[in-house]
Amino acid sequence: MSKYTSKFSPAATLPLLIISISLVIFFIPMALGQKSPAIDASVKQNMDFFKETVDKYISRHHHPPKSIKDLYEDAKKNNYNKTFFNPLSKHTGDMNNLQIIVQYNAATQPQLNANFASKLYAGKVGYWSHGIHYTLYGHGQEGKLLQENHKLLQMGNH
Repeated sequence: MSKYTSKFSPAATLPLLIISISLVIFFIPMALGQKSPAIDASVKQNMDFFKETVDKYISRHHHPPKSIKDLYEDAKKNNYNKTFFNPLSKHTGDMNNLQIIVQYNAATQPQLNANFASKLYAGKVGYWSHGIHYTLYGHGQEGKLLQENHKLLQMGNH
């Protein structure tokens, strides 16, 4: 018998190898400080869901909601509310949960550009309306605004 025998059976080696490789794949981007595509995709999905909800409100009222509260009340009353999830804070709930979706105020909205970042917004969807048009923004890690093809990702009827 060889003195170099393994303490693990061959059946146990494969699952350990798979788990080890999975951990390496998961932690390397984090260790290198790379953005997680899954986080951005989750925020973008929230933006898509929220846009659907706002568009349903517009089809009923012929203008965007003035506030998330108005949208939430109409969506609950008319059964088109959705559940959202913040991939960074792990909060889940309705659109009126400030840990998931925020309404920008008049002071914040002009600051929204490709360089904008605030940890207060990490993983959230932001909403802005001035009565006729509305715009949605997504915030990834560190609260940076999501971009696509080197342009700020915006959804709405702007």
